[in-house]
Amino acid sequence: MTHKAVGITTEWVRLLLFAGALSASVFYQGFYTEFLCLAFILILAWAVSVAWSAYGRGVAVPKTSVALCLTLFWIWLGVSAVWGRVSYVGTLHLWWLGSFVFVFWIYTLAPPREDVWRRGFYAVVLIGVALALAATWQALVLHVEATATFFNRNSLAGLLNLIALPLCGYFLLSGSEKRRHIVLGAALFVIVLALGLIKGRGATIAGAIAFIMLLAAAWHYAANRRVVVQLAVIVLSAFLVATQLEQFGVGQRFEALLHNPYEAGSDRLVIWRQSWEMLTQAPWMGVGIGHYALHWPQYRDPTDASAGYFVHNDYLQIWIEAGLPGLLLLLAVLVSVLVLYIRALRARSLDTKRKLEMTALFGGLLAVALHSAVDFNLYVLSTLLLTGLVLARLHALAQVERQVRVFTVEPAALLSKNGYRLVTVLIAAVAFTYFLTLGLASIVYQQGLRLADQGKIEEAYETLDRAARYYPYADNVIMSKADLLRHVVSVLPPTEQEQRRRLFEEAERLLVRAEALNPLRAQTFTVHANLYEQNPELVGADWSERVSAQYRRALEVDPRIHQARFMYGRFLLKQGQRENARRVLEDGMKHFYPQVASIVSYYALTASLRQEAGDREGAEVLRRQIDVIQRSVADKAPARRSP
Repeated sequence: MTHKAVGITTEWVRLLLFAGALSASVFYQGFYTEFLCLAFILILAWAVSVAWSAYGRGVAVPKTSVALCLTLFWIWLGVSAVWGRVSYVGTLHLWWLGSFVFVFWIYTLAPPREDVWRRGFYAVVLIGVALALAATWQALVLHVEATATFFNRNSLAGLLNLIALPLCGYFLLSGSEKRRHIVLGAALFVIVLALGLIKGRGATIAGAIAFIMLLAAAWHYAANRRVVVQLAVIVLSAFLVATQLEQFGVGQRFEALLHNPYEAGSDRLVIWRQSWEMLTQAPWMGVGIGHYALHWPQYRDPTDASAGYFVHNDYLQIWIEAGLPGLLLLLAVLVSVLVLYIRALRARSLDTKRKLEMTALFGGLLAVALHSAVDFNLYVLSTLLLTGLVLARLHALAQVERQVRVFTVEPAALLSKNGYRLVTVLIAAVAFTYFLTLGLASIVYQQGLRLADQGKIEEAYETLDRAARYYPYADNVIMSKADLLRHVVSVLPPTEQEQRRRLFEEAERLLVRAEALNPLRAQTFTVHANLYEQNPELVGADWSERVSAQYRRALEVDPRIHQARFMYGRFLLKQGQRENARRVLEDGMKHFYPQVASIVSYYALTASLRQEAGDREGAEVLRRQIDVIQRSVADKAPARRSP
């Protein structure tokens, strides 16, 4: 096989690896960790292929402010993971949040890059069109929120903006190629139509600002301004069609923003206010990367209805987690990219086509940066991976040949060929093993939970035990094992006292281990309290105090955990402490709760105590809420067939 053929094959392999990683990443939104692991395994394979071929040619590392700021930001993320209270969360988020820097360096250090980018961007467009079609089907046919594979529609909008803006640039540059021009125009229409159906205000404003900037640059640089008009017509018509199909839905959202901006953004304002309070507790060094959601329940406003994972402002969340140095380094990255872009536009040695492509790429990055002020794009894996690729492409295009400064690393001067490849394999093996075992643990853990739900206790425990062996640092797996043992102990007859004691001690050991790994998970303390409550003879004379202590710890970690509040109130009633029980239950009533079946018991117990205390009106309010929840659950339940 010729060197040229080998080069083409290598490029296609690298293209498929990145496309596969991006495809896997759109299914990871903080849940289903196996998709994150698959994405990183493919990215690591791409990195290994680049490192493997670097021995003979060496590695040219660019000396630019962008490269320096990105690297320092990445290093600081690793440093900030050290002082987080849950080590495995910090490690995972170092990979997750640093993924755009990782992709940037893989692309930057892997010449030749041109064919990989051009073919790779077509793959990106295909993924974008598939997501857009899925979102359109959801909005127009299923009449549900347009999210495609995402849990949050704004996250989807952020990714589509990042695809649409560069796509606009390539549409402008394809005017002389009729077939390509039509295909790109059709893809752009589909993506913008989906953006309109998503109805995200922040994403729409950010995308519009970047698009207007691109149109202005295109009008200045384009040799054929008719193509610029075509672009404007495609984008505006797709957006107008979307607003008509959704009966001016996005227009109504902007109208609400103009008439009452405080009410329109009240949800985020509540989150930002309480997040700022969290920031004041550790403004300089942060609470540790990835730890915002773990600390948030203690600061959450009772009226907050959000899921509680993100600040909805990436800059504030990075500041909270990585401290002031993390925020300043992130801002330094943004400023260095802006300076790089402006200098490249002023360079006379760069032709207008190149400047137009750079503007389109910069527009995509600008849309993400602006939107991140009101959302969490920097915590969405698919957006991060694509941001790294787009940024690396912009960085490569913006290099003015006479001003390029690099330092070359020659692996051949340091190691033998076999030694270099052995080191490469060993480093890669560590990373591969981490993601492989983490992904397997996630899959097996979900299998164990399903078996437990089916009542197959022994099989469930064996499955959970296998998950814990794959990844022994996941406290949720260990806690679930302990909860299964708690259940077994509770159903064993009193005659099996020795077995009950043995299983109780094992459950106790597992819970202590889980609490040490993650002292910020309220469910673990709830299970621990339940274990003590069900087995007073195995706990000791002070069992009642120990039960109460565990329930109080759960409520200190998360005051909104209604399961613990209900169990604690019920326990206090059994102990004859009716006033304390009512106080515990009523303290929780100020919090917002999702209307799910599991909260009915809490509402019912609180209603009965209100009735007993003479608060008939308050009791009736809760009973009406219970009726609403039960009807809602019944409506969502699948219909049963007649026998």
